[in-house]
Amino acid sequence: MNIYCYPDDNKIIQLSSKTKAEEQRGSVYKFLKKLMKDRPDLWALTNSTLKEAQKLDDLKRFEKNKWVGKLKREDSPIYEFRIPPTKRGGVVRIYFAYIDSKPKSIMLLSAELKHKKGSNNGKVTQAVRRYKEMCK
Repeated sequence: MNIYCYPDDNKIIQLSSKTKAEEQRGSVYKFLKKLMKDRPDLWALTNSTLKEAQKLDDLKRFEKNKWVGKLKREDSPIYEFRIPPTKRGGVVRIYFAYIDSKPKSIMLLSAELKHKKGSNNGKVTQAVRRYKEMCK
């Protein structure tokens, strides 16, 4: 699975990479960078989850374990990673979509640290807008 981070065309995970200036990086990259500093426990789990996803051809195993799910909004192309699915102290939600023009590829569109049940409609709306811009 190829994983890209909005708005970069470069693959994700290489947070130490200096290929672009920090201010040009997208919000997902900045979220992950902040998570690495503020919540190393959740960063380690998120990082290992994304690295494992890169090795797979699809995300069915994550879907089966409820780490990945399609948003329940009607006609929404947006999925989410829930890392971990539940945890006292917060769950990382990374909203993503499959890239139509690139088989076996996803684009991470938006991310947040959730402390309460429910979704942040602002983050989901942002993800949908970014999907229309980047993934079709």
